[in-house]
Amino acid sequence: MSYNKLWAFGDSLTEGFNSNCDWAKEYVDWKGYIPKANSEIVAEYYNIESANLGRGGLDNYGIFESLCENITHINDNDIVIIGWSDIARFRLSIDENWHSYTMNTNNTD
Repeated sequence: MSYNKLWAFGDSLTEGFNSNCDWAKEYVDWKGYIPKANSEIVAEYYNIESANLGRGGLDNYGIFESLCENITHINDNDIVIIGWSDIARFRLSIDENWHSYTMNTNNTD
């Protein structure tokens, strides 16, 4: 089977190491180069175009919303990767805008 395009949805782990997240910067500095994200590796393997729509800090609701916003662009023989986030991450609407938050799971209160 041949594939047309790869679609990746998720949080910073999907977005990859080009992100502005502190953990990605530290890892890139430690490695000395920018490693490929998993979607880039899969797209190269199949020699297809990829659309990486991962965004750092995104919660599962935002990931699902991104998928829904793009569903009409996804065609037969496309590959879809969904990298779900931590369930402790959620979003709230403030001033008609969505904001993602993560519960402090290390807190014993």
